[in-house]
Amino acid sequence: MITIIGTIHVVNIAEPIMFFIKHIWPDAVLVELDVTRYNALQGNSSETDGDKADKMFEQTAKYQQKLAENNRSSVGNEMLTAVQTGKLVGAEIGLIDDDAMRTLQRAWDAMPFGERFRYRLSVIRDRFKGQKDVQRIIDDSKYADQAIEDMRRRYPNFVRVLVDERNEKMSAQIRDYAERFTNIVVVVGDAHVEGIADALSDLEVRKIRLADILDKDRLDKVRASLWNRGEENEGQVVGVHAER
Repeated sequence: MITIIGTIHVVNIAEPIMFFIKHIWPDAVLVELDVTRYNALQGNSSETDGDKADKMFEQTAKYQQKLAENNRSSVGNEMLTAVQTGKLVGAEIGLIDDDAMRTLQRAWDAMPFGERFRYRLSVIRDRFKGQKDVQRIIDDSKYADQAIEDMRRRYPNFVRVLVDERNEKMSAQIRDYAERFTNIVVVVGDAHVEGIADALSDLEVRKIRLADILDKDRLDKVRASLWNRGEENEGQVVGVHAER
C-alpha cells in the first residue's frame, strides 16, 4: 500500500501527520524535499545564487512565511515532522524532489513574458489582499483541484514545470521504493496528490487529501479507518473522496 498524504506548508498539521505515520507504521516515508531544502528546514546554511528564479519567488516565499506565522506554524514543519516520525518508527527516509532552485529557474526560463507578468501581478494582489486565516485556508482546500486547473490556464508553463514534471519524477522515485517496500507513506503538497496517484494507478494507492486533514469530521473518518486496521487493505480512498 502506498499512502499519499496531501499537505500545506503554512498551517500547523504536524499532529495529524505524526498520527498517520505512527498508525500506518510504514517501511518507508518519502517526502517532497531535496537535500538543500531539508538542510535549510533543519537550520543549516542554504544560500542561493540570487538568480532570476530566486528573485522571482522571493516575495512569494516571504508571503508564505508570514502566512505560516499568522497561522502558528512554520514553512515546511509538516515535512520535518514526517521525517522525524518516520525515523521514530524505523522507516527508511527518502527525499524525492528535485533541487528547488534549479526547478524554479527552469520554470522561469519556460515562462514567456506575458506569463511572467501575470504571475508578478498575482503576487502583488496576494500581498494587498492580506494574510489568510485558517478558516479561509480550510475553505480553499475544498476546491484545491479546481484551483490547480485555474492556475494551469493562467500559467501553463509554470504549472507544467512545477507541478506536472515534478509529479512524473516523484512518481518514478516512488515506484523505485515500491520495488523494495510494501508499505510506504508519501508526504507531498496537496497539489501533487492527484497527479502522483494517477501516475501510480496500477499500484495500490490510498489518498489522504488536505481537505480531509483540515475538516474535523473528515479527519475523524481518516483516524477511524487507521484505527480499524482491517479496513486498511480494502483498496479504497480514505475520507470523503471515495464519495465524490
